[in-house]
Amino acid sequence: MRTGLTARKIPLASAHNTRSSIVSFDITRKAAEATKILDTGKVKVSLQDLVPPDPAAAAGRTTRVRVAVSFFNNESDIDRMLATADMLAR
Repeated sequence: MRTGLTARKIPLASAHNTRSSIVSFDITRKAAEATKILDTGKVKVSLQDLVPPDPAAAAGRTTRVRVAVSFFNNESDIDRMLATADMLAR
């Protein structure tokens, strides 16, 4: 997941040097709009509205997407999530 997001130039909010299966990235879309895209892609993730302490530092990012990959996910699931991430990041 990390490699695929990085290859798509989607900046990670998660630390790069962690072994956690949880990966987060920030998008400029509002959570309601992101939910529609996720539903269309049949992708289940957690969304969190960002309220940055310094709005100027947020650079327009409004929503954090949290992806929890687990042993029951397969390569097709990852590919579908990455394709959906492309749509979210536009």
